[in-house]
Amino acid sequence: MKEIVCVHLLNDFSGSPLVLSGVAQDLARQGFRVRLHTARDQRGFLSHLPGVHQHFFRYRFFENKLVRLFALLWSQVELFWQILGYRKTDAVIYINTLLPFGAALAGRVSGKKVVYHLHETTVNPPVLKSFLKWVVRRCATDVIYVSEFLRHQEPVDGIPSRVVYNALAPAFLEKADRYRAVSPEPKTKFTVLMLCSLKAYKGVDVFVRLAETLPEYQFLLVLNAGMGPINQYFAGTAIPDNLVIFPAQKDVHIFYQQAHLVLNLSHPDQWVETFGMTLLEAMQYVL
Repeated sequence: MKEIVCVHLLNDFSGSPLVLSGVAQDLARQGFRVRLHTARDQRGFLSHLPGVHQHFFRYRFFENKLVRLFALLWSQVELFWQILGYRKTDAVIYINTLLPFGAALAGRVSGKKVVYHLHETTVNPPVLKSFLKWVVRRCATDVIYVSEFLRHQEPVDGIPSRVVYNALAPAFLEKADRYRAVSPEPKTKFTVLMLCSLKAYKGVDVFVRLAETLPEYQFLLVLNAGMGPINQYFAGTAIPDNLVIFPAQKDVHIFYQQAHLVLNLSHPDQWVETFGMTLLEAMQYVL
């Protein structure tokens, strides 16, 4: 039985691990032996996937850029040796995003098929992005892009590529369809929703200012972070009464069910959204 070895750096509640969770579970349902390597001690969409064997390496996100870079390099050394352990198996190395370069190098050394699934074009600093793309050119046998825009922005010459658009999991579709089928009571107070990472370039501060400017509306902000980092980020910021901030959520249906309007406010000069999952989820709730 062929093994598919999926690799992702940071297991959280953002779009790229959400997409990989669907891919891994679908491969397992098709009968492949699926293994997942991701950072330990994290809770996200890649946690406890049915039919998927999980393996962990050490990594966590640090605000300090130098410490974060060191943590990334150290994690990739450990990941390299983990993936090298598949050298005698009939395995395909499936790498989610540009970052887990240690898996690609191990796959190349051991002669494995290395498939990259690319989700974003914004990687900083530029020297890191250049190195990561060099690894893709040297190691990848196939590249999957989430949009034509991304394939045009980040071409990898000489490597076969295809576009596979992101899609919602059947369970999400079913739950949204059930909600719409019962003809819920009309929503009362106009509610504006945004779900995103706790980053200024995601438009978090803009969303707060919108709530201040429009006190007659209700604003809900769901952030991919715990309450500790959220409180630290907003320390000294006056949160308007019509804005409610929530930490990371695995089940976001209740928020879409309350919303009249879903926003994505990412600053395109700092972060380009190549295929936002929250917009797909929002459209599923359009009545």
